[in-house]
Amino acid sequence: MKIQRINIANASIKGDKMESSLKCLRPHKYVTVDKSQRCFVVGDIHGNWEALQESLKEINFNAKQDILVSVGDIIDRHEDSLKVALWMLNQPNIHVACGNHEKYFLDYLQLPETGYYYKSARTGGWWVDQHAPKDLQDLASNMQNQLALSITVEYAKKRIGILHAASPDDWYVVENELLGNDDWMDYLDNRAQYRQSKLSDIHPISSIDAVIHGHVCAPYHSGGNQHWIDTLHATGKLTVLELSNLFK
Repeated sequence: MKIQRINIANASIKGDKMESSLKCLRPHKYVTVDKSQRCFVVGDIHGNWEALQESLKEINFNAKQDILVSVGDIIDRHEDSLKVALWMLNQPNIHVACGNHEKYFLDYLQLPETGYYYKSARTGGWWVDQHAPKDLQDLASNMQNQLALSITVEYAKKRIGILHAASPDDWYVVENELLGNDDWMDYLDNRAQYRQSKLSDIHPISSIDAVIHGHVCAPYHSGGNQHWIDTLHATGKLTVLELSNLFK
């Protein structure tokens, strides 16, 4: 399904400079999980360090042994955004997909004039004013080195896709890096596919066993073989989905 592009953040500032923040990130990453490891996928954290640590404590997460994959949006709307981001991006067993808020942050550093939108209460980037420019630039470098626009997790003979907001009909185009910048911006920042899934069951995404998303600020929802787990704002609790339970 091709989603109609809706890009409020960039409505008044367009061009190659805005898209270049995606070009600096790897399009796709594979994560292979050993059969001896547990693997979890966490929803949008938005800088909430306490909620993250509480959720990881509940599952007895072992950062040296377990695998954690994030659907993106690890920053914004909370003062601990830098703390959360640096911790997650520097753990060898934690893998983070890019969300629209990571893109907004990178856009802001490239074009400070986007600050009027990025620092607004709606977007939640006001936390950047609490930190030195060097700290923010270091975080941007970390993101460029560690983030991926999409992730495929190979786990227990299953393949699970991670893409922040939505997915193309066939995961093949994701894995083979056939998407352009406009496509990526749709799949990072659009709720149309989620809304369609809420109205009626949608057909499964091809070439993948399941795809997990965030972005929607709503209780957990699944349709076809897609799962939306951005629950923190709607329910007050992060969703941390253990992949061993996904196909039961």
